[in-house]
Amino acid sequence: MLLITLNINAVNNCPLTSESVAARYPKIFDGIGKLKDFQFKSHIDETVPPVAQNARRIPFHMRQKVAAALEELEKQDIIEPVEGPTLYISLIVVIPKKDGSVRICVDMNVPNRVIQRECHQSPTVNDLTHALNGAQFFSKLDLQSGYYQLKLAQESRYVTTFATRKGLRRYKRLNFGTNSAEELFQRVISDQIR
Repeated sequence: MLLITLNINAVNNCPLTSESVAARYPKIFDGIGKLKDFQFKSHIDETVPPVAQNARRIPFHMRQKVAAALEELEKQDIIEPVEGPTLYISLIVVIPKKDGSVRICVDMNVPNRVIQRECHQSPTVNDLTHALNGAQFFSKLDLQSGYYQLKLAQESRYVTTFATRKGLRRYKRLNFGTNSAEELFQRVISDQIR
């Protein structure tokens, strides 16, 4: 049996609220952040032949929403246009959201064949409770679009290229669907809290 003691009196005396912190530091809470001084270089198996897939057709009623979502990703410095020839072209998958907008996902099945996974063990619940034993202060963080906060090295971006109606784009940040993203993200987060 594991006993965890919490000191909730220390939390109740804290005058800061999330609203007051956001009002005091508005630039910190604007847009998607980026981990400072970090770039991820994918380990790519160059012996596997590259594949450029043909683009999927986007239904007419979704084209404006897709264009808006792509424009927003470019504005946030998450994707960039691709000029010239490219070895890999993946397909986009459009997921409707409850608010009427869309989420752009890239089918990374083909690139994942060449991206070698990193092995990093995620902590178990027992590991976390042991680490928290004796802690007095707790905070809750929402790492909004956490993978997008990790920058991709220039030489790793070409495998993330995808086709759109407005031309080819590729990720400048780690994208969802990359097979090594979970392990990398967990390793980076673990390194930051040590």
